[in-house]
Amino acid sequence: MFVLHMESKDEAPAPASLWIFTIWFFVIGSRPLMLWIYPSGVVVSDLDYDGTGGSTANTIFFLFCTAVAVMILLRRKISISSIIQNNISLFILLAYCGISCLWSEYPAASLRRWIRMLFEVVVIIVIVSDVNRMETVKRLITRYAYIAIPLSVILIKYFPQFGVQWNSIGSTKMWSGVAVHKNAFGAAMGACCIFFAWKAFVLKDENRKILDLFLVMLCAYMLINPEGKGSTTSLMSTVIALLFLLVMLFFKGKTNTIRVSLFAAIGIYFFLNMVTSLLINKSLLEFVISSAGREMTFTDRTVIWEAIMNIASQNKLAGVGYGAFWTGERYFELYKEIGVTSSHSGFIEVYADIGLIGLVLLLLVIFAALNNTLKNLEQDFYLNTFNVAIISYVIASSFFETVFLQPATFRWVIFLI
Repeated sequence: MFVLHMESKDEAPAPASLWIFTIWFFVIGSRPLMLWIYPSGVVVSDLDYDGTGGSTANTIFFLFCTAVAVMILLRRKISISSIIQNNISLFILLAYCGISCLWSEYPAASLRRWIRMLFEVVVIIVIVSDVNRMETVKRLITRYAYIAIPLSVILIKYFPQFGVQWNSIGSTKMWSGVAVHKNAFGAAMGACCIFFAWKAFVLKDENRKILDLFLVMLCAYMLINPEGKGSTTSLMSTVIALLFLLVMLFFKGKTNTIRVSLFAAIGIYFFLNMVTSLLINKSLLEFVISSAGREMTFTDRTVIWEAIMNIASQNKLAGVGYGAFWTGERYFELYKEIGVTSSHSGFIEVYADIGLIGLVLLLLVIFAALNNTLKNLEQDFYLNTFNVAIISYVIASSFFETVFLQPATFRWVIFLI
């Protein structure tokens, strides 16, 4: 808490509302509000057994944060039309998600989730529309990290009943820290690791460089979890994002070179993926892993993906409606068959919910985000370097974790920021 106090005193005063959004960000990056109120368990009426319900406490809290955000937007007199024009691909995707609620098997549940996602977008608009965007984003993530990281250490070390989990047979120790699961914890620690590496090597914040480097190593340590099993997806995605940071630093001032290199790398990957698929009937990643003598199961994710794709293919074009795939009887049937309640792939999850149309719209959003970030690299090298690293982190994670269009999901929120 001393470090948090030092952060608030050492810089120019921030509006009090940023503390509200810091708490909002912390809840998203940790665990639902009810699990903080009742750390030993939640009341029965607040559970979501079939994927159609939601947490009343969370809903009230997020509604309050959205109301504050709306008041700030009205006071700032921001042009909503210009915001939509500047992010047209994102708002088309959000609109399509809303329209898809019409053919959902559970339209009320789909509509509720869609509104929750819009609540988050409103808060994010307030954050990114600040006059000093980089300072606001930096302060938001710094405050989150200064709370979440030491609190995670305390929970893991001294309160393992809250900060440590074990696998089903009790043989593998998994750190969850402030989060509800090792994967969510890994997502948060990975993003913090990238952030403090960016502060130390790109911003070169000399006043706190030693602290930033220490936090990079601490986050990496918690990602690896030498005492048990960490989040492999988050660790791999963090390494990829840090490599992007190094590339950006190496080619600083050469925007066209960075843009060409990035899209060339993506193009080469998809070309080699197509070649290996045609010649040996394996994806590029599958070929590399199998060549190293390991099995391409990704902790049974391929089994999960196959089961989900078999069902999702029945509604290929438009899907079953936003947030409707993991609801009702299908929720129970899939859990009984494969033992999970998510696709463990951001792209497959989107395809299952809103079909090929939604997947194409999502890819357009990702392309637009990358293109706009690289286009503005010369204008604001420091902020957009961080943006490229985070976008690459989220994309890499999305192959093996559910990320996109998920309300109150850390990676999705930080992608939008």
